[in-house]
Amino acid sequence: MEIVDVNCMIGRQEMRQHFTRPDQCLQTMDAYRITSAVAAHADARWNASRGNSAIRELAAQSEGRLQACYVLRPNLGGGEMPDGAALLAQLREERPVAVRLFPQQDNFPLNSFFCGDLLEVLNEIRLPMLIGYGDGKWCTELPALAVSFPDLPVVLLRVPIRQSGIILPLLAKTKTIYVDIGALIDNGLVEEVVRRHGSQQLLFGSGMPFFLPAGSLGMVMYARIGEEARTDILAGNWKRLQEERR
Repeated sequence: MEIVDVNCMIGRQEMRQHFTRPDQCLQTMDAYRITSAVAAHADARWNASRGNSAIRELAAQSEGRLQACYVLRPNLGGGEMPDGAALLAQLREERPVAVRLFPQQDNFPLNSFFCGDLLEVLNEIRLPMLIGYGDGKWCTELPALAVSFPDLPVVLLRVPIRQSGIILPLLAKTKTIYVDIGALIDNGLVEEVVRRHGSQQLLFGSGMPFFLPAGSLGMVMYARIGEEARTDILAGNWKRLQEERR
């Protein structure tokens, strides 16, 4: 069974980690039979150019096991990020599988006023945008983003317990918002989502290296859903997102 982990980071960080090196990541993936992982580099949190170059090189050396995810920020044309045209050309040439934003940690509102230039670039090529869920306060911006940027897939990582009041309406009323269910431990919620809205907007993420994959995999493997839905969540939906890129 193919398994794609959409939430992984490599490199030393300030939080407690189970590993830091790429070889340790691959060993952990092997232990849990994870086929490939969408990974960003920790260095990109402080220097986007250096960290994104590092993960691109690691992905190229991994024989498909690691998929490069770039960390971006919305201040295009400044000292840290290229302008929109240059960024679009870079993403088309280097072809990361996704980008990751940190609106809470980097202190910027995730809306078209503050992030419009960046979101237009991602929308143009339908490049998935990954965002840590955190406390979910900024999720009220997502319905407007789904309207303004209708081709931009937004992936909410590690959605925690007691968030059904937010994620169920998002899944019901949008088609471009996706949920990583690795931490969605509400009793029966995965089954309810699949029953009411289907499995096409659900993904699997482990949260490595801060978490080991066992619990997240259990959320998918032991869910009372059909095998087709399970296959969608573990790999099929992510592969479809990559096929739909421009």
